[in-house]
Amino acid sequence: MGVKVFFGTARFSGSHLVEVTDTRGALVRVQGRAFVVATGTIPFIPPVDGLDRVPYWTFKDVMKNRKQPRSLLILGGGPVGCEIACFYATFGTRVTLIQGASAILNREDPEISARARQALETQGVRVLLNTQVSAVKRRRRGVEVVAGGERIRARKLLVATGKRPNTDGIHLDALKLTLGARGEIVVGESAQSSKKHVFAAGDVTGGYQFTHTAHPAGFVAGKNAALFAKRKPLSGLVDESVVPRVTFIHPEVASLGLTETEAKERHGSVLVGTLPLSALGRAATDGVSVGMIKLIADAKTEKMVGGHMIGERAGEVIHEVALAIHAGVKMSELAKLIHAFPTYSEVIPGAAANAKKQ
Repeated sequence: MGVKVFFGTARFSGSHLVEVTDTRGALVRVQGRAFVVATGTIPFIPPVDGLDRVPYWTFKDVMKNRKQPRSLLILGGGPVGCEIACFYATFGTRVTLIQGASAILNREDPEISARARQALETQGVRVLLNTQVSAVKRRRRGVEVVAGGERIRARKLLVATGKRPNTDGIHLDALKLTLGARGEIVVGESAQSSKKHVFAAGDVTGGYQFTHTAHPAGFVAGKNAALFAKRKPLSGLVDESVVPRVTFIHPEVASLGLTETEAKERHGSVLVGTLPLSALGRAATDGVSVGMIKLIADAKTEKMVGGHMIGERAGEVIHEVALAIHAGVKMSELAKLIHAFPTYSEVIPGAAANAKKQ
């Protein structure tokens, strides 16, 4: 398509100039009328005593490992930590997951989070909650973590304590861009930064750190950069008001919108409908006995405001809830919608029909 591609390390050296040190060490200067920054995120490494002196994995390199460790320590109980814990536990690795908060996946509805913890523990993962890591030490065969007054040893250590915008080394100070508290590039709906000719998209802008939000944001940033100086930037093309999130443990966790607690704080009384997956014909044929869905609506308008599910195909089923929230569908309308038998999507009208005021 006529796009020039350079492989190397880039940095701004002026308002309209980027310097690229390519893989051979040669310096290439590239001028541009407009720029798009889409450098993603890098791991956030907490300031734990001794951590800088021991070998550890991050989300970028854990899946490159070719040899299964006998034991694995994971710092962080968010989606990445839980997914890796599930992955290695499935192969028989002895996994310990340490979480500083009172729940794993603590953005999720508490009932879903509790079931996710139970699922991990059933797979053999030891989950430690409300546990702070005070020190990390290197041992002859692996590492030792001091946490909650306990010394825990493992062959490998994964640090999954979050991510931060990847802006190190690209010399954004040369542009004098407005950055957020965590170093993210602040942009508006048009993906335009505080400098009109600089656009940004994806994780580097903060907010949702999902591939499925980065794709449409990249489209907006790229198109507006291409149209820069020819017309007013486009805006409003990315609707982030309803964004599903999925954690790929077993069983899957999927959710969007408000939790039950958040909905009560915002709307007062709410409608809450739940249904266990074991009530479904498809679950019976597949031998599935665990999982549930929770649907939440504003009691006054009956319009959907949240959906949370743990179970088979949760990442697929949740999109119907996303459409319902986006379109302002009422809980009672979901209950009337005929779904094919036997499918996991039948859980939605079943839960909606069970809705009660809370």
